Amino acid sequence: MLRNYLKTALRNLWTNKSYGFLNLIGLAVGIACAALILRWVADELAYNHQFEKRNVLYRVMENQTYDGITSTFRATPGPFAGAVKAEIPGVRNTARMGWDERALFARGDQAIYEKGHYVDSAFFSMFTLPFVKGKARGAFDQVHTLVISEKMANRFFGKADPIGKTLKVNNERDYTVTGVVRDLPANTSFEFDWLAPFILFEAKNTWLKEWGNNGIATFVELQPAADPAAVDKQLYGFLKTKAATVETKCFLFSVNEWRLYDKFQDGKQAGGRIKYVKLFTLIAWIILLIACVNFMNLATARSEQRAREVGVRKVLGADQRMLVGQFMGESLVMSSVAVLVAVGLVYAALPGFNALVEKKLTFNVFDPVYAGGLLAIGLVSGLIAGSYPAFYLSSFNPVAVLKGLRIKTNAGAGFVRKGLVVAQFAVSMVLMIGTGIVYQQVQHVKDLPLGYDRQNLIYLDLRGNLADHFSAVKSDLLATGVVSNAATSNSTVLELGSNGSGWAWPGKDPTREVLITQEGVSPEYLTTMGMQLRAGRDFYPNAAADSNHVIINETLAKLIAQDGAAKNV
Repeated sequence: MLRNYLKTALRNLWTNKSYGFLNLIGLAVGIACAALILRWVADELAYNHQFEKRNVLYRVMENQTYDGITSTFRATPGPFAGAVKAEIPGVRNTARMGWDERALFARGDQAIYEKGHYVDSAFFSMFTLPFVKGKARGAFDQVHTLVISEKMANRFFGKADPIGKTLKVNNERDYTVTGVVRDLPANTSFEFDWLAPFILFEAKNTWLKEWGNNGIATFVELQPAADPAAVDKQLYGFLKTKAATVETKCFLFSVNEWRLYDKFQDGKQAGGRIKYVKLFTLIAWIILLIACVNFMNLATARSEQRAREVGVRKVLGADQRMLVGQFMGESLVMSSVAVLVAVGLVYAALPGFNALVEKKLTFNVFDPVYAGGLLAIGLVSGLIAGSYPAFYLSSFNPVAVLKGLRIKTNAGAGFVRKGLVVAQFAVSMVLMIGTGIVYQQVQHVKDLPLGYDRQNLIYLDLRGNLADHFSAVKSDLLATGVVSNAATSNSTVLELGSNGSGWAWPGKDPTREVLITQEGVSPEYLTTMGMQLRAGRDFYPNAAADSNHVIINETLAKLIAQDGAAKNV
């Protein structure tokens, strides 16, 4: 019987090529779109899943309240990690990590800037980094050592074993390679090609010994039986026990939430990328549903052509169950073929989709997970798409059909059929309107005044000794005739600089703490960035007298004016 259903389904598709083609393409495109979107969703949900201990790994975060506003920061003091491990029960291990750093590595005539971090040796075991050369234990026993990624090892050493070999760092001294770790996947929160002992970072930055200076990341591994809430409670006021004047509150932030729940508002978690994951999951299923509804509408539109076939089959003894099975079989055959076509569409569209979402997603149809997902999508699509047509067509009266009388359907069936058409149209309109709104929002953000002129603006890292000789560099740039101006800053305008609360002005309440972001810049920075002064002047070129002067923005000026110091601004 199943073979008969299959033969009948294929014969109907072959004899109605235009109908079959339209239905096939509509369903295939819907499945392909849903598969691509769900592939992106799966990648987002799998962030940091490569870390075996992820359920007991946390980053320590800080809540700082200034002028009634609580802000959340990822930086902690240097001594924090050691003290937490020694004094708080339930903490199994801790590790510190310095900020992103691009260092110059050289071997022979080859010199390349690579991105990495200074970390404690416990970082390797906590995040179970897979070593392909060397071992985690003892990797940092010596001070001037390096653990590098496979990618970096291939760049400098090719197929040769890099263990024990040296690389010169920043043209200063040689570091010995003691380990090579497997390249981390793209869906991880870490991005580095080298790791070096944190003690080197500590030696260069003596402020790390201060409890009131935040500048590094602290990671915590809890005991398997530890209660995160209990550890959190002890962390809350921990800094106060080390520095009486520090009012900062600490808490644990699970590695499982780093990607999707990284937004904080007024010191509390306020979602993050998870809203986009939920939104696009919904969109994927809506697209698939529209494709299925389109299939239903096209199938029921052909009811007049299939009516005589239904009548003959019923006269010959077929009951409704058998007819439902036949039409559902046709639908499943169609969805199966549509899945195969969708696979081809996914492979064809994947490069463009990756460019759109800025990822490097892969799609292996032979992977059991992907194959199972496609099979499930095809099965669900076939059952949904074929459900209504199967029951609708199998309900025809054989006598009326064979006499050529007009097919009459009950009010319920007509309502469902019209409802499907309206639903398809309505959902399509909602998606198109939503797309238009999103496009307008994107255009609005792109055209929004940012306070500086981003056209023809180029940012470059000043590496080596270039910063110390910027005047000469600037003269050479201006001499090219294509550069109108140049200036330096501690960081880009998008990253901003450091924060501080030690600012004071006439009339300011000494008990009131205000967090102010500050940025060190060279003269003509405002001109280079196209920023407009509302009052006052720019810094004088080469004027030592400006070394203790500042330029403030309107927000700070208004804040100072509230304290009656406007005349001194």
